[in-house]
Amino acid sequence: MKQKGFTLLEIMIAVFILALGVLALAYLQSSSLKTNQSAQFRSTASIMASDILERMRANPEAARDPEAAGDDAYNTALNVDPNTNDGICPASPAVRRDICQWLVLLEEELPEGDGSIDCDGRSPEGAIICAIDIQWTEAQSSGNLSATTFSYEGAL
Repeated sequence: MKQKGFTLLEIMIAVFILALGVLALAYLQSSSLKTNQSAQFRSTASIMASDILERMRANPEAARDPEAAGDDAYNTALNVDPNTNDGICPASPAVRRDICQWLVLLEEELPEGDGSIDCDGRSPEGAIICAIDIQWTEAQSSGNLSATTFSYEGAL
């Protein structure tokens, strides 16, 4: 029996199988990192939605009576531009300050982060129901960027 060169072939096959295993582990690690980042963005969005809802609960008159708080109450289209004045938010009225600070935080914490608030609903008990939507852009597993929206509802 001739076995000359057979061990070289065995080694090449073993190295090929080992290389496939290493590539599979690298793909698994990459996929895990993307999933972890996506979970972090969702967690951040949840915290940011709770943050603005708590700010609104601290100033319920603005949500209950937008006219008393000025023309930029919480249920407007959020036309406060946090990029004006070098990101310095106005001190008053409190509604504009809260929204501006919230938008700045969204931009800092989420990629292309933005948000909207709609306080038009009422519960049977008379509480104001606010819908908070937070949008950001994240990479999908295919590598393409897509917009993601986190929706949150709370009562004042």
